[in-house]
Amino acid sequence: MDGRISHIKKKIAEDLSRPWTIKEMAEEARISEPHFRRVFREETGITPSAYRTDLRLKRASELLTDPDDFRLIKEIAVECGFMNESNFTREFKKRHGMTPTECRHQAWEIHQSNHPDE
Repeated sequence: MDGRISHIKKKIAEDLSRPWTIKEMAEEARISEPHFRRVFREETGITPSAYRTDLRLKRASELLTDPDDFRLIKEIAVECGFMNESNFTREFKKRHGMTPTECRHQAWEIHQSNHPDE
């Protein structure tokens, strides 16, 4: 894998709430935007923006299904880089087939059925 792309992937994962632009990613990798887009897609199979969204949604899903995380959904959305709760809900539902609220409820039911004496 191209070290520049690995570096950017690591930087994105370190701070999911950072609103990276393609320009910023390309500058960080020290290559032109068009070249960055092409190399990133060749390395990952998806665009940089899609990659960032994938990471954000994966982290949100982990937090929503954590039985010990009682934060509001909008707080989780912000932590994962979604500044707009409606956008977060729409993207989450598109990816997971359910809203964040439904995901949290389903995870809670599963947790309760696995730990009935809690």
